[in-house]
Amino acid sequence: KKTKSTKPDLQAESKVIMDDESSFSEICNRFSEDKIKEIDVRHLEMPLPMQTILAELEELQEDTALYVHHKRVPIYLLEELAGGDFDVHIHNIADGNTKMLIFHSLS
Repeated sequence: KKTKSTKPDLQAESKVIMDDESSFSEICNRFSEDKIKEIDVRHLEMPLPMQTILAELEELQEDTALYVHHKRVPIYLLEELAGGDFDVHIHNIADGNTKMLIFHSLS
């Protein structure tokens, strides 16, 4: 069983979690409504969704989460955030409807 005492290699530790509806709701409920900033990038042309999300994350407070309405799982964004200081929870509801919750890693 893996213990949290040693910091593993960042590549090995995935900060991206694919959630089902209940686990996604649970993670969202960790933040009060005033601590969630919501944005919708579904109407934007590439590469604006990624640029918009990254700009928001630069401003994001430590105790606040960014709730993103997206068309798909943004692979390039995830690569950009890999090994960074953010946890990314993704709930892929349907084609054209993906929800993401991004927040500063608590570890």
